[in-house]
Amino acid sequence: MSNSTAKIVIRNTGETVETTPGITLFKALRDANIFVPTICGGKGFCGKCRIQIFSGNTSPVTEPEKKKLTDEDFAQGWRLSCQALVEGDMEIELPQDTKDVRLYKAEVVALEMVCRETRRVRLRLMEPPTMEYLPGAFILLDIPPTPEKKQGAPRAYSIATPPSSKNEIELNVKHVPGGFGSGYVHNVLKLGDMVSFSAPYSGYPQTCAVNDLICIAGGSGISPVLSILRHMKETDCARKTKFFFGVRECDDLEYIPELRAMEKELEAFEFFSIVENPGNNADEKILVGRVTDAVASIVNDATGCSAYLCGGKGMLDACCRILVDLGIKQEDIFFDQFS
Repeated sequence: MSNSTAKIVIRNTGETVETTPGITLFKALRDANIFVPTICGGKGFCGKCRIQIFSGNTSPVTEPEKKKLTDEDFAQGWRLSCQALVEGDMEIELPQDTKDVRLYKAEVVALEMVCRETRRVRLRLMEPPTMEYLPGAFILLDIPPTPEKKQGAPRAYSIATPPSSKNEIELNVKHVPGGFGSGYVHNVLKLGDMVSFSAPYSGYPQTCAVNDLICIAGGSGISPVLSILRHMKETDCARKTKFFFGVRECDDLEYIPELRAMEKELEAFEFFSIVENPGNNADEKILVGRVTDAVASIVNDATGCSAYLCGGKGMLDACCRILVDLGIKQEDIFFDQFS
């Protein structure tokens, strides 16, 4: 390529970004402080960074894109920005729901292990000092480089606090052996550290709808559901809600006292904790087995309901099948999938 720079024209904002050819569209936008959502950190797994390209779409379609986009999508210029390379001048449009996303700086003001593998992180916003977000929104936390990984990268973590907490937010980060982001949060991050992140992404806009709501989460997928439930409690929402929280062992349970207290305070709220391998735990309130089995046995008819799910792909796929069989329309199932 003879040109040393490439121009990316963004139709719906009027901005123009100059970048070096050869990098991904996602990185080019990120370097210009223009933020596109991702959960997998740009690996092509989550499919959330899709962008419509109107000209300059010349790099070959990748295998991850073929799994997330249809032939019709490709015909209309849709690509995953983490996979599409900038090879020359481009003309694109950004997703409408990311127009309010910006970069934040925050101080770590609390760190606590809330269960065997999950660390709670509380961040106080410094610049800017407040943030507006929907219940269940997530952030992209900037993870700095390490000796093993020379380039830093963002990682997605859901917000557990309700939208009323504009100056401080909480995250729950599960330790993943060898995980780039969780290794930083569990082994490096300390009180008083300054971090940066882009936000807010996504969120559940239908919290105050009147139809029944079924929430299902596995492990640290509890965070966005906590945000939703805490918001419902603060706003005296009378929506009939069932929450199924599934983990492998009792030591993986978190926020149980708060959720059981909420069950007493909110007449229309029911909470079910499900453990696959309870060991010798004698808590009679714990259900034994898989979360999918609990949903299938407790929910008799879900016609007209909505659902919010957060967890790994296997759990989400199985729960979606069960919910549809129980009467929920596919379009009424909202979910966040772990990479």
